[in-house]
Amino acid sequence: MDFSTFLGGSGDDYGRGIFVDSGGNSYITGKTLSSTFPTTPGANNTNYNNLNDVFITKVDSKGSKLVYSTFIGGSNNEEAWDIVCDNEGNAFITGYTYSSDFPKTINAYDDILNGTIDIFVCKLNSNCSILKYSTYFGGNSNDFGYAIIIDSSGNAYITGRTESSDLPTTNI
Repeated sequence: MDFSTFLGGSGDDYGRGIFVDSGGNSYITGKTLSSTFPTTPGANNTNYNNLNDVFITKVDSKGSKLVYSTFIGGSNNEEAWDIVCDNEGNAFITGYTYSSDFPKTINAYDDILNGTIDIFVCKLNSNCSILKYSTYFGGNSNDFGYAIIIDSSGNAYITGRTESSDLPTTNI
C-alpha cells in the first residue's frame, strides 16, 4: 500500500468512485452531508449547498495533500457514483440528482429535471476551477447514473438504471 488516509468533514461522507491517473494522483467522488467537508481555494464551488452534495477531490500521489476539492449540488439531494479523467486531467463525473437547480452549463444537452431523479454528467477542468459541462439526462421517472468512461476523443459513456418509459434513446 502506498498510502492510507481519511477524507471527510463533521457529518457522514460516502466515497463511491475512485480513479488513479498515470502520475498516481487519486480522484475521489461521492456524497457528503458535511458542511465542513474540506475544499480548496480556487475550486469551482467551495460552498456546501444542502443535504447531500456531490464532492470531487484530487489527492496527490503520496496522499499527503489535497490538490483540489469541490462541491457540486443544488437545493436537494445528489450523489456521484463514478469518476474518470482524460489525459489532460479533466474529471468526468456521473451520478444522480433530485435537484431542479443542479448546476447546468450553457448549451447543456438537457437543462431541466425531467422526473423525480435524473442522471447528471459533469466535466471539470484539470484544476477544478471551471465546470466545463454539466447536464441532466433522464426521462419521466427515476434515473440513476452509476458508471462513466470516456473514449480517446473525450466522449463520455454512462451506464445506470432507469425507471423511465421515455428515456432518450437512439437507433443503432
